[in-house]
Amino acid sequence: MNDMFAYNSTPNFIKMISAIIVKGQYPKGLLKAWDHYDKFCERKLQSENELRSILLQLTLSMKAAEETLEFEHRDLHLGNVLIDRSGVEKLSYRVNGHDVTMNAHGVKLSIIDFTLGRIKKGPTFVYMDLEKDPGIFTGEGDPQFEVYRKMRALCG
Repeated sequence: MNDMFAYNSTPNFIKMISAIIVKGQYPKGLLKAWDHYDKFCERKLQSENELRSILLQLTLSMKAAEETLEFEHRDLHLGNVLIDRSGVEKLSYRVNGHDVTMNAHGVKLSIIDFTLGRIKKGPTFVYMDLEKDPGIFTGEGDPQFEVYRKMRALCG
């Protein structure tokens, strides 16, 4: 999705280098690393410009991915949006063949965790059947679980 010669392009999706399937409980090292990250993670936005930048980056990225792959994230919440404050000034997108350059106001987001996502490449759909993981609809403690239940009620 980061090929600016393509009809749709966005710099906000993480490039997958490799993947590992882990069955069962999360490894203790991963949980410890998450706790360390969570302890020091800065979650407050610094300005309204940061908020505008993040919303525009999300909007452009999701539109480009939807147009290219009929992409649906289906789990897009604050835990799946990483914010890099490395001071990036401009970001470039292409949506339906139209080039868009935006002021990033010092932030660049990265969209992660496509476990529940859905894409279509040619005639092939790749997705997780959410009904095969009932825990998604019975979870507690995070706002997204209520959203999953409402989504299920609306979609049947």
